[in-house]
Amino acid sequence: MSESTIILAKESISEGIEAKKINEIRTLSDDELETYDKKTNILMEFVNDFSLVEYVKLNYESLMELLSETIIKAAKEPSFIGSYPFKTFPSLFNSRILNYLMSVKTLLEHMETSINRRYGEESTELLEFKSLTANEFDSKFSYRFMYKLRNFVQHCGMPPLSHTISKSLDEVSNTVSVELIVYFIRDKLIQGFSKWGAQVKADLKQMDESFPTIPIINEHINSIFKIYVIFNEKYHITKALEAKEYIIDFIGERENYIDDEYIIAKIKKTETGLSINKKTIPTSALQKISDFYIIKEHLF
Repeated sequence: MSESTIILAKESISEGIEAKKINEIRTLSDDELETYDKKTNILMEFVNDFSLVEYVKLNYESLMELLSETIIKAAKEPSFIGSYPFKTFPSLFNSRILNYLMSVKTLLEHMETSINRRYGEESTELLEFKSLTANEFDSKFSYRFMYKLRNFVQHCGMPPLSHTISKSLDEVSNTVSVELIVYFIRDKLIQGFSKWGAQVKADLKQMDESFPTIPIINEHINSIFKIYVIFNEKYHITKALEAKEYIIDFIGERENYIDDEYIIAKIKKTETGLSINKKTIPTSALQKISDFYIIKEHLF
């Protein structure tokens, strides 16, 4: 072994031994390391961008979970007239709408800034991104409304909401069914904000006095993910797939491998023995590429 050697290795834990054992696979050349770094940077750039999609998804799921949890609590309430678990529900629901709106804003603004930085202000890529967002705005009330609702929240506070709940007992099966619907209140929205814009204001006037929140949010998140998927499938996913293929080949593993067992270690002889500096190959991050296609599958 030379004074300083860089190796590819696999870590393993032997039974009864807490410390990990490093099993050397091969010595790495400077060219291999340079290519590995380039491919890993491409992968991690994709993963970092995708984390904001996960942030949106997390806030959306948190909103849906609140509805499910509240329905379950209402179903367990023995009395049909009893104190349903709605004392804190309106504020919790509103706060989760706010979290969702802010996560969408963060994703879209990051995408625009990132595309501008990578490709330029006059680039085809940036123009296409703006075209995708404009198309959703022009074709979907949900997208227009939620875009303006974010401004409503920033200037006027939480959106006005109401809710209804119905509860029925099937005496044959002895099962309880509960339906909870949360509504936006049309007139309070219009009266409370002067900057809806002519199109959205006209849209709102066509809505019922109270209109359900969840169909709006469901369609909206589909639009957000559609923008992300279409743009990234055209410009980024191919490079991420090539990076994945390289990393899998680099470590000699199966295509669906995602465990973080492989490392690159720099081993240096010292007067007292060996010095080892290591970094884990981020193979678990490869799962994010699969997650990208899961989102796409549920969209189209």
